[in-house]
Amino acid sequence: HWCAPVPCWGALRPRFMIIGLAPGLAGAGRTGKGFVGDASGAFLFESLYRHGFATDRSSEQARLRGAVITNIVKCVPPGNRPLSREKRNCEKFLARELESFLPNHRTKNRVILCLGRDAHESLHRLLELPAMPFAHDLRLQVRENVFMLTSFHPSRLNVNTGRLTRGMFDSVIAAREAWLKPGGAMFPSQACLRMAPLSSAVYA
Repeated sequence: HWCAPVPCWGALRPRFMIIGLAPGLAGAGRTGKGFVGDASGAFLFESLYRHGFATDRSSEQARLRGAVITNIVKCVPPGNRPLSREKRNCEKFLARELESFLPNHRTKNRVILCLGRDAHESLHRLLELPAMPFAHDLRLQVRENVFMLTSFHPSRLNVNTGRLTRGMFDSVIAAREAWLKPGGAMFPSQACLRMAPLSSAVYA
């Protein structure tokens, strides 16, 4: 087994970051790479491979293309479920990873995919975004050239119960592709329309 904190891993110049909750005992706890070697990783890498972001369907054989994978919590938590204080304690490491991932000047678009509520809430705290309830398939612009997507976590429970299907997950990955293309853009999943009365004798 790895028996050490699990670092962010993947491409050297990524434009796509995937954030999960914590290393799994059977996966990253054994291989030292997030989402490599367990059921969640098998589901994730099937989509990454088909969309061109992994070199193989098998997480243990694949290299990432233009993407990196990380977790909020860096060590395998007792009972495979981290406590709130563990998540908060580890957020400083995620903050450093985000600092190196996010552009510091106008450049190509970056996309962050939050797998599950915990990743969604951590990213909002670290980027100091207004609080927003978690939902599957949120599509938000959080900074210039930086976009956030959300998905239910591809846990065995979510997949086996049908809460997260292959089609649902693929639609999220397709949204990410649209934003990363040259000149890529997409209507967000939420928007605010402001209206005001018009006062003019011309229109009286």
